[in-house]
Amino acid sequence: MSERIRYLWTRATTPVKEGLFFGALGGLLALLGWVREGGDLLGLVIALLISFATWGVVSWAIAQAVHEVEKDEGV
Repeated sequence: MSERIRYLWTRATTPVKEGLFFGALGGLLALLGWVREGGDLLGLVIALLISFATWGVVSWAIAQAVHEVEKDEGV
C-alpha cells in the first residue's frame, strides 16, 4: 500500500500537493478548535469537512493559477 501512495504522491502536481497540505492544516486547526471548545461528534465532522475543503480548494486554486501564469510566461 505504501508503494501505491508513494507513486500517487510523485505523480501529483505541485498545486495538488499544496492543496492537500493546506487542507490538512485547516483540518488540524478545526480539530484543535473542537478540542478546545468541546463539541459533539457531528460538529467535528462538519468542521473538518468545511475547513479541509475550503483551505484545500482555495490554496489549490491559487497555486494552479500561479503555475499557469509561470507556464505562460516561460518562467
